[in-house]
Amino acid sequence: MISAKQICFGYKKEDQVLNGLSLDLEHPGIYGLLGKNGTGKTTLLKLLAGSLFPDQGQVYIDSISTQERHISSLQQVYYLAERTESPDWPARRLGNIYGKLYPNFDQTQYLHYLNVFEVNPDIGNKSLSMGQQKKVEISFALATQVPYLFMDEPTNGLDILSKKQFRKLISQYTSEQQILIISTHQFREIDRIIDRLLIMDNKDLVLNQSLEVIGEQFLFSDAPSADEQLLYQDEGILGKYGLYTNPSKRISTLDIELLFTAICERPGLLKNIQNYENNF
Repeated sequence: MISAKQICFGYKKEDQVLNGLSLDLEHPGIYGLLGKNGTGKTTLLKLLAGSLFPDQGQVYIDSISTQERHISSLQQVYYLAERTESPDWPARRLGNIYGKLYPNFDQTQYLHYLNVFEVNPDIGNKSLSMGQQKKVEISFALATQVPYLFMDEPTNGLDILSKKQFRKLISQYTSEQQILIISTHQFREIDRIIDRLLIMDNKDLVLNQSLEVIGEQFLFSDAPSADEQLLYQDEGILGKYGLYTNPSKRISTLDIELLFTAICERPGLLKNIQNYENNF
């Protein structure tokens, strides 16, 4: 489990990016991390991975503080940055050398992911397009097979077909014991593959819940019944389509964009689910 306890962080003393954020990651699955620009998503991922240390509070990886810099603990985490600087090596050599840093790295799987992405593993990194370089980085990240994998805007630079291949790889090769967080602004690129939703706002984490529980608590509909109360309606949406209470537990299609907008504009909505624990 990864646990963050009342962490505060600022790149400048007078400008806190995170303020008293707490988070427990204990449910295996694929998490979608959402937030407006500047809310601290990237900073949070770096703190959880041990790349940054909080100004206040602590982050623990399997009960060990990241500030202790235990090799065995840090090897359980891999953070894929939105932009990385890799040496001008062919992808195959990159795996042979850097893969040794991760005990469960699988070179065979790594080459398989590259094949799915149609990337030649024997071409130097600088000779690849930006999209191809991103595919190498994604393939390496998946091949580490770490328990905690964090991806920051992983589909930036990928074309439509490659994004589809990315979702397929995530769905097929993520371990049932693994915690994967995908930070993105592209709601519709992850809504079919995530199990849980993390939303950041006002320098804090305001939602950490499974899609199953969200579906039980909220109804996304244009045809509510008399006992379903309207909570939020986007002014740009025609008709009566909106977010409603769901007392009868009706099934509806989750609209992540609508939910995200509603939570950011009306934080009081969270009282409907903040104390509701998912038993699955």
